[in-house]
Amino acid sequence: MVEKDLLKFGQVMAALAEIYTPGKEASPVKVELYFQALEEYEISKVEKAVKQLIKTKEINCFPVPGEIIKLIKENSEAIPLCQVEYHNPYIGEHEAELRKSGLTDAEWRAKQKAEARKILDMLEKKGVKIV
Repeated sequence: MVEKDLLKFGQVMAALAEIYTPGKEASPVKVELYFQALEEYEISKVEKAVKQLIKTKEINCFPVPGEIIKLIKENSEAIPLCQVEYHNPYIGEHEAELRKSGLTDAEWRAKQKAEARKILDMLEKKGVKIV
């Protein structure tokens, strides 16, 4: 988060205070300390984690920054589609290995296009016309 996110973050803290300490506001010191603890994360990720906490937290006490960070990290550990191992009879072993390589989807697609271009170039050199 950056300084421009402070207003939005203040609203997040106000929502937490309303739920977990009704009738009391989060003090400026508390807001600042939480902001410092969470500043390395994007405000959207903090908001998402707090919404998730509000829905799932079973103990009625103000969440500590560590609880919010834990949810941010859990949400960030989702496996990109290109890393999911699955069997598709229409994908050869080479393509399946590329998907397991950890490339982003865009990188994987770019690599696939380059491979296809090599094959087309090779076929053209052998006189095969692609229509």
